[in-house]
Amino acid sequence: MLKPFIVIAIILILVLFVSDALLSQFSSLHLIGSKGNVKFLGVEAYWDQGLTNRSGTINWGSVLAGSSQNATLYLRNTGNFNATLELSTANWTLRNSTNGIVAGPSESSQYMNLTWNYSNATVRPGGTIQVTLILKISSSPEFTSMAITKDVKGFDFDIMITVNG
Repeated sequence: MLKPFIVIAIILILVLFVSDALLSQFSSLHLIGSKGNVKFLGVEAYWDQGLTNRSGTINWGSVLAGSSQNATLYLRNTGNFNATLELSTANWTLRNSTNGIVAGPSESSQYMNLTWNYSNATVRPGGTIQVTLILKISSSPEFTSMAITKDVKGFDFDIMITVNG
């Protein structure tokens, strides 16, 4: 009667050990040194509503697979006409722990996505609008596997915000 108990206990210990090892592997997977270089055409971006602290780079910090990060900007139309805004990205690059490129640069990323909460509202000349950029990181098994095997530790990409009149 004691033997089945010992077998079950050993199996449980092995399951706990293996799952702990797997969880520690995935929980240590994070992307560091991540940033987005922001380029503007016809618009200026600021970190504050008072328009005193200009933005040029967004440091996304450490981002875990399956998570998202937000960055709020205040955009001012520097043109002399009513305008709507457009968001685009380029040069998505994944980097390893020695800052070597392991993927990219490319115009888009299959593992990361940048969107915003802008609703296509018209911004008058000199007017300001608050927008939140949302960076989403994939939790797909393909991304996790690639990030582990290629030692992905960081990423960068360019963000372009332009006006349309």
